[in-house]
Amino acid sequence: MDRLDSLDPRNDYEGRRWPNNIEAIQSFLNFYEDIDFEDLNAVTGSPDQSRLTFSNLSLSIRPEILLSGNLMRYGDVVGAVKLYFTKDEELFLTPQSGQYPTSLIYQFLSEHQQRRPLPRLCFIIDVFGQTVHTAPRSYRRLLNEVSAACEEIGLRWSQV
Repeated sequence: MDRLDSLDPRNDYEGRRWPNNIEAIQSFLNFYEDIDFEDLNAVTGSPDQSRLTFSNLSLSIRPEILLSGNLMRYGDVVGAVKLYFTKDEELFLTPQSGQYPTSLIYQFLSEHQQRRPLPRLCFIIDVFGQTVHTAPRSYRRLLNEVSAACEEIGLRWSQV
């Protein structure tokens, strides 16, 4: 961080972005030790990942980190991590709102990975809110709500 802080930005964009990056890293360092990835292998997610489709809408999930490994009780498993950045406290993820993106991560892994996803390994990390959310074991109702919202968006999109 000191290196990033000591660099001279080449343009206004970097001048605005770097302090935010430093702040995000500092926030993450306050709670990262509380996150249990269960000694799984972690690799950076590709920007060109498959998509989920709900009611003819294509959703880009693109986890930043893909987790995989073998857990004694479950065998070969996968999980994923999505990072969430907002400084607006009103938009910090709550236990309820965090269930939607983690359920989408779980569904994404179910459709696009060979190994079995585990809900507890589907993370969204609210960096500035300093909270970690995992997918609920019961997620079908949430996905039905997402599907209904996508259907509504699809109906209205042509009118925009």
